[in-house]
Amino acid sequence: MESRPPGNIDQKDQTVGHQINAVRDVNIHHHGPAAAREGRSGIDAIESEFGQCLRDLERCYVTPNLQDFNPPDEMNSPSLIVSRQPAFQVVSDFIGRPGLAEGGQRCLFILGDAGMGKTSLLLMLACRRQSQPPDDGFDCVLMKLGPDTLDRLARVRNPGRTLLLLDSLDEDPAAHDHGEGAQGRLLELLPKLAGFHRVVLTCRSQYFPENSPHLTTLPGHFVIGNHECPLKYISLFNDGQVEDYLVRRYKPRLLARIIRAFSGEEDPKLAEARKAAKSMESLRLRPLLLSRIDDFVGRDDRPGVDFGNSYAVYHRLVDQWLMRDAEKPLGMTLEESWRVAVLLALQLTRSGLRKISSEELAGLEGLREIPRFKLEARSLLNRNKDREFQFAHATIQEFLFAHAILHHEPDFDVAGLELTRVAFRFLQDGKKLKGQVSLDLHGAKADFPDAAIELIEAAFGLQMVALPPGEFLMGSPASEIGRGDDETQHRVRITQPFWIGRYPVTLAEYQAVMGENPSHFKGDRRPVACVDWHQAMEFCARVTERARADGSLPEGLTFRLPTEAEWEYACRAGTAGAFNDGSSCTKPDGKDPALMRLGWFRENSKSETHPVGEKVPNAWGLFDMHGNVFQWCLDGLRAYADQPVNDPLGPTDGAGRVVRGGCCGDQARLCRAAFRSRLDPCCRWGGLGLRLAAGQEPWRGAPSRQAGGAGAPWPEAPAGPASGASRRSEDTSDES
Repeated sequence: MESRPPGNIDQKDQTVGHQINAVRDVNIHHHGPAAAREGRSGIDAIESEFGQCLRDLERCYVTPNLQDFNPPDEMNSPSLIVSRQPAFQVVSDFIGRPGLAEGGQRCLFILGDAGMGKTSLLLMLACRRQSQPPDDGFDCVLMKLGPDTLDRLARVRNPGRTLLLLDSLDEDPAAHDHGEGAQGRLLELLPKLAGFHRVVLTCRSQYFPENSPHLTTLPGHFVIGNHECPLKYISLFNDGQVEDYLVRRYKPRLLARIIRAFSGEEDPKLAEARKAAKSMESLRLRPLLLSRIDDFVGRDDRPGVDFGNSYAVYHRLVDQWLMRDAEKPLGMTLEESWRVAVLLALQLTRSGLRKISSEELAGLEGLREIPRFKLEARSLLNRNKDREFQFAHATIQEFLFAHAILHHEPDFDVAGLELTRVAFRFLQDGKKLKGQVSLDLHGAKADFPDAAIELIEAAFGLQMVALPPGEFLMGSPASEIGRGDDETQHRVRITQPFWIGRYPVTLAEYQAVMGENPSHFKGDRRPVACVDWHQAMEFCARVTERARADGSLPEGLTFRLPTEAEWEYACRAGTAGAFNDGSSCTKPDGKDPALMRLGWFRENSKSETHPVGEKVPNAWGLFDMHGNVFQWCLDGLRAYADQPVNDPLGPTDGAGRVVRGGCCGDQARLCRAAFRSRLDPCCRWGGLGLRLAAGQEPWRGAPSRQAGGAGAPWPEAPAGPASGASRRSEDTSDES
């Protein structure tokens, strides 16, 4: 029989089984047994490093598509037009594309959520090129990013003729450095990759920080330092790909297919799998979870899963794995096998590694049973030829870490261990599943802002909304009815993301933090009032201290009052009118129709505060930005100038602090988005409350107030006392 020549592979030729056999067949035909052994040893090395059996992977592998937009963005923007291409075709075009400059243009980033098949894609690419080398003549090197990556790169022969595949930036310890982190690691790697013909590098999409300044507005690219790199996201499976996988997975034997072809009957296993996939809803579109579909089939002795809860989904995965691999073959109770799995996850997390040897396990109390686990195709624990053990996916380890916190035992030592965002999400979903109100991390650390925000909500009920950087027009136009002479309109750029309270701080929240009730009007959901600036700052300091004590406060983040610029940016939510729905103030001293639906003021409040959240929110989901209570700002009143400014900050010393928003006893004109007033920090007037914010301290570590990109720098914000008198006198009385 004539062997197939080693040329380009048809896109339909997707299975590694054919490719692995082709390595042997092609090499034997053209190069003899020695080359065949070399090809086999290359596959053995890949299986050892990545802990996956390629024959198991190949049997059901379905090639994913790649796209320019992150799939969650697509789901949140139905009008977004997304073009998808088969992953192999994208990489093939990238390899052959001429004219790419050295550096970033030659490095393709492929991002995807956990369990989307990033590693599997690189494994398949490597095997494909080994089994049937294309005519381009380039070598292919696959490696997992780690501490030895730079040394391994230096040993690659002829990099200019090499396609380099680098897996899992998110699992590279050097990318978790507390200094520059992933950004620093990329800036270190990219110059070293410049000499390679092409590079494909994978990373979890969540590992690129939200609101990353490196992501550009040009789809399919991102910029870091002097490098502009192509970027693609792995698409969720479509229904056709799900069906393709199920047919491959549950394909009956030839005789059974012939019989059913004549009878017209559907294979019962395939029918059951299709039913289970349908019940998984959108989760069936994720390859990792689809590959474990057997574990989600409901039975009389096993209820269905809440697919909207990530903790519940992974709990079922691990539960079924332990019953197969430990409980039945070893005679361990399910509780014992869970304990062993958790201890293994904690040991790996503590070491910062993905693998552990049999010798190391033998010396660790509680883990000596691991080498006895039955390991088969669906196991969540893998063992390579060097007898090193690792979980089938990093997500399993992260889930078990979260499980150890939720079901804490004395020997589950999590103190000092750092949670990832994925592990923290498991923790939050597990808390909901267990009906827990608060969350004890037992000394574990969550060094990212989301964790602090979530834990503070759990502890005190304080809901925060994340706001991205952006630009807006601060102040009011000369034509706005009811405006003051200190509202000169000017463009402001907020350069850093921050969080702000969804509502003004309520009486219940204030009491939970401060242990006292200063308000005249009572009611847990009313905004706290009669609070001076010093008390507001103390409230913020205590919330910060609680987050720090929980181990969830990253460097540079603090809970504080918003600056005056942040407050107006949050209030407007992209609008430019007098009120935050874009409407004008038509009756500044009367019953303004726009304000009637947006806030509590003199014409509808009966001169008392009302429970928060009863009026219409703005476009960013913030309530009570107009009326109810004035809200203290961090800084003092600054003079506006008719020129753009970055992150403006008023004076932070001396008497006088800004209050914004108006209150329940004020006219409509005092509740406008642009209205500003200054009060003595000791004033405890009855309409004074606060709204919590979180972010960098503006006066420490703030970025340069210059416009980015080309053009002249934006000027510094003018500091010092504002021109013009404030609308309210600086009053030090307790309550009017």
